[in-house]
Amino acid sequence: MAPEVEKELPHSPIKADRWSCGHLILHLLDRLNGHDETLRAAAEQLNVDAPQLRPSLLEWRSWVTSPPNAVRAGFPVVPLVRPRPTESDEDHAEGPNAKVRRTEDA
Repeated sequence: MAPEVEKELPHSPIKADRWSCGHLILHLLDRLNGHDETLRAAAEQLNVDAPQLRPSLLEWRSWVTSPPNAVRAGFPVVPLVRPRPTESDEDHAEGPNAKVRRTEDA
């Protein structure tokens, strides 16, 4: 249980859940003899006692999946946001308007 919940202090349930998430990951790493130092460091960030110092899950995810950390941990590096199509991409698009373009070309 997050420290602020245990002490019955006013708290954000989201931040308390972040603490629990970090605590669970650390517990699993310890029980399974996990040696993933990147994941351990990220879980320790979530598991800090001060709620205001816990990263949001988006911040945590971007840190875990950032290229240097992800490559070291063996994760594939996948952009979180698709790049916008360029004009040359649109010429070869297979999206909803692709069929319309093909019939217009015929």
